[in-house]
Amino acid sequence: MWHFLVKTILRNRITILIVIALMTAFMGYKATQVRIQYESASILPDKDSTNIVYQQFIKQFGQDGVVMFIGVVDQNFFTLSHFNAIYDLTDSLKKIRGVAEIVSVTRLYNLVKNDSLKKFEFIPISPRKPVDQQALDSVRNLIFSLPFYNELVYNKSTSAYLMAVTLDKKIIDSKERDRLINDIKGTMERFSEKSKVEVHFSGLPYIRTLVARKLQNELKLFIFLALLVSALFLLIFFRSAKAVLFPLVIMIISVLWALGLMALFGYTITMLTSIIPPLVIVIAVENCIFILNKYHYEYSNHRNQAKALARVIERIGAANLLTNAATAAGFAAFTITNNKLLVEFGLIAALSIMVIYAISLTLVPIFFSFLPPPKSRYTKHIEASIAKSLIDKAVYWVTHYRKPIYIAMGACIVIGVAGALQLKTSGTIVDDISKSDPIYKDMMFFEKNFKGIMPLEIVVDTKKKKGALNLATLKKIDRLQDSLKLYKELSKPLSIVEVIKTAKQAFYAGDPQFYELPNSNELAFMAGYIPSFKSKKRSLLDNFIDSSYQVTRISVQMANVGTVKIDSIQKSLKPTIDSIFNPAKYNVTITGTSVVFLKGTNFLIKNLWESIALAVVVIALLLAFLFTSWRMILISLIPNLIPQLMTAALMGFTGIPIKPSTILIFSIALGISVDNSIQFLSRYRLQLKHTDHDIPSSVVSALRETGYSMIYSSTVLFFGFGIFMLSTFGGTQALGFLISFTLLVAGLLNMFVLPSMLLTLDNWSTTKAFEKPLMEIYDDPEETDLQDIDLDNSENK
Repeated sequence: MWHFLVKTILRNRITILIVIALMTAFMGYKATQVRIQYESASILPDKDSTNIVYQQFIKQFGQDGVVMFIGVVDQNFFTLSHFNAIYDLTDSLKKIRGVAEIVSVTRLYNLVKNDSLKKFEFIPISPRKPVDQQALDSVRNLIFSLPFYNELVYNKSTSAYLMAVTLDKKIIDSKERDRLINDIKGTMERFSEKSKVEVHFSGLPYIRTLVARKLQNELKLFIFLALLVSALFLLIFFRSAKAVLFPLVIMIISVLWALGLMALFGYTITMLTSIIPPLVIVIAVENCIFILNKYHYEYSNHRNQAKALARVIERIGAANLLTNAATAAGFAAFTITNNKLLVEFGLIAALSIMVIYAISLTLVPIFFSFLPPPKSRYTKHIEASIAKSLIDKAVYWVTHYRKPIYIAMGACIVIGVAGALQLKTSGTIVDDISKSDPIYKDMMFFEKNFKGIMPLEIVVDTKKKKGALNLATLKKIDRLQDSLKLYKELSKPLSIVEVIKTAKQAFYAGDPQFYELPNSNELAFMAGYIPSFKSKKRSLLDNFIDSSYQVTRISVQMANVGTVKIDSIQKSLKPTIDSIFNPAKYNVTITGTSVVFLKGTNFLIKNLWESIALAVVVIALLLAFLFTSWRMILISLIPNLIPQLMTAALMGFTGIPIKPSTILIFSIALGISVDNSIQFLSRYRLQLKHTDHDIPSSVVSALRETGYSMIYSSTVLFFGFGIFMLSTFGGTQALGFLISFTLLVAGLLNMFVLPSMLLTLDNWSTTKAFEKPLMEIYDDPEETDLQDIDLDNSENK
């Protein structure tokens, strides 16, 4: 097979270049069609009970994450100039396309009893701008006399005031979201500059828009940095501009293919898929390093360019096939999670890696076949370099000081276990946003003044029509709301009870003392005053109760607490709810974005652990296909699993919790780190044939030959993933830091522990099954006939 591949590639160079160029042009065109994802992706499967409840809630009451919050602290809010300026501001915001409704202090309504018409009417508290301070004082006194609005749109104790801007769902789920948020923010910032009042922004639509914008900017930044880092190290390692330029071309092609694959599958750029382009650059440069290093090594041995290129394709082709398959397996394991985001990420990453393998194995030999053979100064890195010095030291330690190496390995295991036991599972809805980011600081403003912005909903199904308006039910809801007020993480509850209390206050001429639930006689009399109780026009109660008056909701906002706290609140509420609402008569469920996030996080973590286990099994099967010996499989996994344990320990000691963005690193790092083991053991097996089963000599020879690629690739991978630490997202920072750390440790263990174990266990590990595999990589086969291949002239001679 490999002889045929050598002849096909080297005989048809121009044709292959044209085909790849045309296919890349198509993929580049498709890449221009990839868009940033603006809408919130579903974390849970469609059939999950939590998701079903949430979707039913949305169907009954509408989306709970479409409100943008704007807040100010203004001691002079109720001075004429400030109030009128905000009055005009509110009108300006309402005119922006995409703004559905605004609730603000200047646009509040009062429920007033009309005795002549026998009904309640909603009357604007301030239908026009006050003309003088006395009129404004009357407005202020009326607002402060209505308990309904307290802690919802104002906080009297801190002089904080809030605008709740409801946005058009269709617009915030499209690219028009940027324009809409910019228009709102620009209007508010002009007001802030003129009035000298600091403005704060928050709410899920706002946060998601800014996150999407950051993703777009970081995608460009990380592609540039990945290319820069790769080019820099290629120049340092190979000391040739040609060894930099052509791999860069391959990296750019790989990025276009990755983005093109996203478009072909109809996927969008998310927090996860945004790291694929820089990721494929790092994987591509690793492939190029293995190929170039083998090319230089072969040419320095026999000074025959055609023979060197042929051996690159024959020997590195098979080795890289297995190493890239192992790396792809680490990503493909995410496709079993039954989560849309992870499935897309795993599938595109796995396919991109195999594309990189094919492109690099084809284009590197073709590019360098048109160039003169490498001059001696470009192959000096094999004879004299820092890498050679490190390899010499590794050989010395492996052959003379294996006991200290094992002691160090044992210490790593002990430290790893101790640290891993301290791991905790946690996460917040905006966990990836840095605490120094303005988004986070603004969110803290709303938590301080209004207890938070994250939606939490309690749905009460009375199981009978008009049951939600039964006085007994209303009293039960009121009792539950009193319990909710005991949680400092929750804002003031809002429900049909608050509407009924407001109606009673209105019934008694607006006296705040009557802001309470009516008795049965009062409720019966008041019912005739509420149009929604006897009319098909349901403007009053739409947001709180369904059309049959059977199902009602209690809405609260939650602080940005972690999954552990959300779970604690939910569990502590359950017995309280059951003690108030008889489960036989009522069906009460807790839902909302916060609950879906909690269940989604736990679901993801469970599935990701399963994907890690699958990755280990798949990689072990690949190793079995390559080495056939279970003993060698065990030995090869040890230096790649210990780094996983060390990474878990690092997370435990530094307080980095287990969450979706950090648990990803285990499968990714395992798939990449095992590459060095495959390269080394494959070369070791070939050396056994050359040395007539001389194990010590074979280990040393294999380490000296593959050591360069191990050092070069580990260095590039370390710094390549390290660029993600520059991200403004905490999850991406942790991913970059932890994967870099894992690969560094894995590189050291593969250079020191793996050879040491082969020498110590010698005949126990090196069995006949190992020497006679199902698939041979470095089998030193019969040389490919190169007489009809002329690298200096046409592609076919």
